[in-house]
Amino acid sequence: MKTKSSCSGPARLRPGLRRGFTLIELIIYIAISAIVVVTLLNVMITVLGVREKTTVRAEVQQNLRYAMDRINATAHDAIGLNTGASTFGSASGVLSFAMTGSTLNPTIFSLSGAQIYIKQGASSAAAITAPGVLVDQFLLTNLSAAGTPATVKVRIHATDAIAGTQAMQTTAMTLETSLTLRQ
Repeated sequence: MKTKSSCSGPARLRPGLRRGFTLIELIIYIAISAIVVVTLLNVMITVLGVREKTTVRAEVQQNLRYAMDRINATAHDAIGLNTGASTFGSASGVLSFAMTGSTLNPTIFSLSGAQIYIKQGASSAAAITAPGVLVDQFLLTNLSAAGTPATVKVRIHATDAIAGTQAMQTTAMTLETSLTLRQ
């Protein structure tokens, strides 16, 4: 004699029921998916923000180092410091060097309009910092003593130009060096 086994449980569906997701399961799936997507977007936005801040910081640093290297190289080739034409102790200083060639004499570094400019001889001034870098301090201190070669302390402070347009902290940087002329 054959007996009918009665199987109850999830393995056997009652007649008339279909397999699929219930409305509650679908809502839970959508909620979990939304949380994952929002979390991934926040991570991406954070990574892009850090990347942009790093790029801006590198640009500010590169500009300040270039300006400092240019001033150092000019001081190395200079035959004297024009103390009367230089402005010391001011945030927008002027540094004037006496040079050997008439096309380079004098060579003047100055701060104008948030950029550092170089003017050599009779030529027009040219910016040596990028417009995206706002130099707000070009402070010069005359450290020269009587009977010694001219020595000047140079301090340059700058920020980035795009910091105000985004919810990021401003990238600010200061470089400082002392230069002694070969005399």
